[in-house]
Amino acid sequence: EGEAGFREGFGPDTAAARTLSRIPSDGDPAALASAVARAMAAAGRPTAIVCETPNQYLTVSSTLATLGVAVPRDCSLVSRLDDPFLADLNPVPARYRADPAAVARTLVTLLARLVAGEPMPSSARMIVPDYVPGASVAEPPAPAPQR
Repeated sequence: EGEAGFREGFGPDTAAARTLSRIPSDGDPAALASAVARAMAAAGRPTAIVCETPNQYLTVSSTLATLGVAVPRDCSLVSRLDDPFLADLNPVPARYRADPAAVARTLVTLLARLVAGEPMPSSARMIVPDYVPGASVAEPPAPAPQR
C-alpha cells in the first residue's frame, strides 16, 4: 500500500510515475548494495531512492558514498520508517515517523474488539505516519546535455 500511495502521489500520467522502479531486496545487505550499484550504473539511474527500513537506509547511503554518489546532490534518499539513530546521520535523513501513542491506541482498540469477540472492521485502519523533513532530499540533478 505504501508503494501504491507513493506512485499515486505523482499522478498516473506524469513522467515521474512512469519512471518509478523498484530496487529488489531480499533483506540481505550485500544483495541490496549490489542492486543499488547496478541501478546507479544504468543509463537511467535513480535520482531518488525510498528505503523500507532504517537499516536499508544505512546500506543504501553507504553504498552510494562508496560509489561517489552524494546525497542529496546526486540522489535523494528517504527512509519509510524512523529510528532514533537516523537523527545522528549526516545529512539527516528525510523519513516518516508514526506517533507511538497513536499506534498503541489503534492496536489496543483492535485487540479489545478481538478479545470481546466483536467483528473486526471491514476496512483496514490506517496509521498514517508524519513526514519528517531532512537534509537528504533535493531537486533532482539536471539531465546531462545530449551530444
